[in-house]
Amino acid sequence: MHKVQQKEWEAACQQELDSLRARDVYDLVNPLSGRKIIKNRWVFDIKTDGHKKARLVAKRFSQVEGIDFNDIFSPVVRYKTVQLILTLAVLENWHMSSVDVKTAFLYGELDKELYMEQPEGFKISGKEHLVL
Repeated sequence: MHKVQQKEWEAACQQELDSLRARDVYDLVNPLSGRKIIKNRWVFDIKTDGHKKARLVAKRFSQVEGIDFNDIFSPVVRYKTVQLILTLAVLENWHMSSVDVKTAFLYGELDKELYMEQPEGFKISGKEHLVL
């Protein structure tokens, strides 16, 4: 991969991590003994304007059937936010061909703590043993 492209993808990954951290989506903690640590991977996309986007996602195949297999841990935009944008578009007579939410986060409360490994290449120096 070309060095410039590599730097752009690394910056996209860092932007995703900064966004998650800024919204207190996770804490960096010691994992509890006996708790499963979910693995993760990066999903990359190039937007229509050419800008590179990276998302950190859980690896579903690391989930265990009967325990957490049917659980989905996905950041989503609030329904009320989408409704508000669409209402404004109607009231202001805006033309909309698509809606792109730059950062969408899960606002619902989880009923249990989940532990996910730090992403490869972005582990915090001196704290590699901690999890998200």
